[in-house]
Amino acid sequence: MIDKRISDLESSIAKGELVSLEKNEKINLNIKRILTPEEEKIKKAYLRKIDRLIIPTVTLLYFGASIDRANIGSALVVGLQKDLKMTNTQVSLAVVGISVAIFVFDLPATYMVKVIKPHYWFAFISVSWSIVTLLHTFVKNGWAFVALRLVLGALEAGLLPGVVTYLPFWYTIDEIAPRMFLFYAALPITGMIGGPLAYGLSEIPIQSIFKYGRIFLFEGILTLLVGIFSFFTILDTPETSKILTEEERVLILRRLRESHGLATKAKVSFKQFFHDANDFRLIPLAILTFSSSYPISVIGIFGPSILNANGYSEGASLVLSALPPFAALIVLLLGVKIIKHAPYFAFISVNCTLNMLGFIFLAFVGGRITKVISLTIAGFGGVANASLIVTWGSVNLGGTAKRLVVMAIVMGMGVIGAIIAPVLYTKSYAPKFFAGNMVFIFSQAAAIISALGLGLYYRRQNKYRDAHPVDVTHLTEDEQVLLHDKHPDFRYKL
Repeated sequence: MIDKRISDLESSIAKGELVSLEKNEKINLNIKRILTPEEEKIKKAYLRKIDRLIIPTVTLLYFGASIDRANIGSALVVGLQKDLKMTNTQVSLAVVGISVAIFVFDLPATYMVKVIKPHYWFAFISVSWSIVTLLHTFVKNGWAFVALRLVLGALEAGLLPGVVTYLPFWYTIDEIAPRMFLFYAALPITGMIGGPLAYGLSEIPIQSIFKYGRIFLFEGILTLLVGIFSFFTILDTPETSKILTEEERVLILRRLRESHGLATKAKVSFKQFFHDANDFRLIPLAILTFSSSYPISVIGIFGPSILNANGYSEGASLVLSALPPFAALIVLLLGVKIIKHAPYFAFISVNCTLNMLGFIFLAFVGGRITKVISLTIAGFGGVANASLIVTWGSVNLGGTAKRLVVMAIVMGMGVIGAIIAPVLYTKSYAPKFFAGNMVFIFSQAAAIISALGLGLYYRRQNKYRDAHPVDVTHLTEDEQVLLHDKHPDFRYKL
């Protein structure tokens, strides 16, 4: 039984004695093998090939999903609520509904990228949500609009966890982090151009369509093209890819096996699911994920509304709302280099501190210009932390199967932040939005405590394993994979 095998192996590790359970090809996981000069050339060659296709495509998909999710903020500014005669309850449900649907479908959607070929899966969900976005243009009442938001959320639920599951098909643990930063760059880019783009699209004269409808129409067409494009550029697996030479295929598969085992071969049973779901890190990781999803919702969706409620015109609110995402993009691009030298827990804590300072100013200091400055300060930390937290959480779980289970649960719980934010930033709370700002501030404080606590735990575990080495060379590859982060040669990323 899978759960008994895992328990037996973990127990043996704790006692310092291991017994091999079955014969198989021997390989030692979590040990970095020094590549020869020729192998280094091969590695650089295949990374260039896959980076040119995979990273731009998944980033464009996330850009499309972010635009289709966040454009409701711009639509509200240009008259969505008035044109559809929506009540405050309907507006809240429309904004919350997409997050509720993501929460419900997040876990099952995570597994689909392993069941369906990635290029089919990502193309299907992106084309489907683009069509749903287009349909927003033609609804006649508030309840129909709410229903479409629910469907949109159900379809978008497959993207983020799908990408987190998909990247280990191709990249080792050390290679994932900088690519996740580039992937998450889609969020601030969306924020930077989303507001001004939405304002420009809303001003295109189409008499039969309301201003808000023009936003959904043109942005739906844009993301539809991205979805079609992804069908031809997403690579499925190294085992079947035609762009790799045979020597590249051999090297990438060997490096993936030594890093975390082949992600394409990972399987999750119900018993293993419940075993992995008992990991105590679910709680601090969920707090951290909440602390990043909440700012993204507040700044990304309600930034224009906050500025509009504090005296800025519709156009000025949409244009100025590009400043916080611009700040976030700077941090993300710097993060590609910084993360190689700075520990995750420190980077996350600094970003949370910036978030907290920004919203303390927003809540307690008056003046229109102060509101823009406050949101911009918070922008430096908000989006960058989303990338850091997802990456830090996933790379410290060891094998792919455990990563798939724990991160699916954590990201689902993190969506709660996106569910709460719309309730606390409706017009009824304008212009101070005091309750929402307080939740923002306290969530960042809780995240700092969680990050420091996890960092301390990981440091102690690494020191213990350095001081008490255990030989596992006699274990089969399958047995080593089952140990996940309990493998004695596994070292946590601080």
